[in-house]
Amino acid sequence: IHAGVLLKAAGADDMHGYIFFPLVVHAFDLIVSTVGVMSVRAASDADCQQPLAVMRKSYIITATLALVSYFLITRTMLYTVAAPGAWWSFFLCGVLGIITAYLLIFITQYYTDYEYGPVKAIAQASTTGHGTNII
Repeated sequence: IHAGVLLKAAGADDMHGYIFFPLVVHAFDLIVSTVGVMSVRAASDADCQQPLAVMRKSYIITATLALVSYFLITRTMLYTVAAPGAWWSFFLCGVLGIITAYLLIFITQYYTDYEYGPVKAIAQASTTGHGTNII
């Protein structure tokens, strides 16, 4: 709504794309998220031992679908003759968000997986008793 008001004040001819852009993006988010949830499957018992690896595979599928759909949506809805490259800036903002979310998966894995240092340090400290963890 704010984008529509600003575009009207700037003298833009067609502002429907900017007004409906958030709604269309979130509608595609629901579809892409549903596909991502349905793609979480453990192929073998070995995959069950590494649940974050299964989640990572599913996230790659979801991120790819999100990038393709976001590219198409920004190109079709935010392209204007007055600023032909502006849609690309919006697309790059979305790419940055998807990359940041993927990095959060690795950060979460590092601090919660038993194969990495922080969890091993807590496990080692736990061998001396409960008080060590409290301190």
